[in-house]
Amino acid sequence: MLRAAVIGAGHIAKQHLAAIDAAPGVEAVGVCDLSAALAELTAERFGVTAWETDFRRLLADCRPDAVHITTPAATHLAIAKECLEAGSHVFVEKPIATSLEDLERLAAVAESSGRWLVEDHNYLFNDDVQQLLRLHREGRFGDVLHVEVQVDLPLFAPGSRFVDRHAPHPAMREPLGAVSDFLTHLSYLANAFVGPIRSASCQCRRDSPVATGAISEFKALVDAAFGTALLGVSTGGEIDRFRIRVDGSRLSAEVNLFEVGAILTRTRGGPKPLIPIRNMVGRGFSELRNARRSLSRKLSGGPGPYEGLWRLVAEFYARCDRGEAPPVSLDAIREVGRWVDVITHAACDNATVSERQPEAVGP
Repeated sequence: MLRAAVIGAGHIAKQHLAAIDAAPGVEAVGVCDLSAALAELTAERFGVTAWETDFRRLLADCRPDAVHITTPAATHLAIAKECLEAGSHVFVEKPIATSLEDLERLAAVAESSGRWLVEDHNYLFNDDVQQLLRLHREGRFGDVLHVEVQVDLPLFAPGSRFVDRHAPHPAMREPLGAVSDFLTHLSYLANAFVGPIRSASCQCRRDSPVATGAISEFKALVDAAFGTALLGVSTGGEIDRFRIRVDGSRLSAEVNLFEVGAILTRTRGGPKPLIPIRNMVGRGFSELRNARRSLSRKLSGGPGPYEGLWRLVAEFYARCDRGEAPPVSLDAIREVGRWVDVITHAACDNATVSERQPEAVGP
């Protein structure tokens, strides 16, 4: 059995522990959190025998093969560095670091120690995104022209951690506030279809009646190597949605990652005026099928929208056991880090910003 430990016992840590529990050949051997009560309660809930408030003691006592780091982003560099140096592979929640320089420091430690450093790109491993990636690899989209990734969530609604003055969400200390908590997700999904970022321009609205000065509406228009992308976060509506749409020269596809199923719009044979009608009929049947599948998933008690995380965790340990390459490469993590960096600087400067090259740094 491979031995796994989790550092940080907040909400997302519970999803990591559930994914570890579901993965074959893996055992969770330790949980760590600064709160002793939370660490003990989480360990008890998932049947983990050891818990600690000091991650160094956890590393020494449990000697895990891999550590999942689910603490706030500002702590990732120090914790991940020590875990790598202690000989553990590291699976880090997004964002893996708060700067390109910190990311390069971690990458240098991972490479010198011969350990894996993996960022949680979980939505890439959802069934429906995997379907879009297969269509892309097979050339079914034709030329990918544009990709749009949009998150709609009432982030500043009463009861949200983003507006909790007593225990604010860590992302609220980042330059883009709540947007920073989603930007990595938006970036790796877009990057998978249009490649490395070249430049970005951003527009932000800061008119939330609840969180003064916080970004309530965010858009980033990106010029990438193989197409354009539009990334967005909207906080004012009441409909929860996480949508990715890929537009190609021969096929368009749309997925709501909070639900199940893709909607495809194709080029078709026959009289051109009838093609939109045929696509509308196909869309209707797809919507009905997807509604049934979404209901079935909600009733199943499984991972729900975290299906990609469960699959990524299982793949992480399966590849580790087989001695293969990690499921998310360092090159991919660096590329996504550049997306986040360019977009963040464009938003802060309210101007078009080209890609910045990180300075060479050692561990």
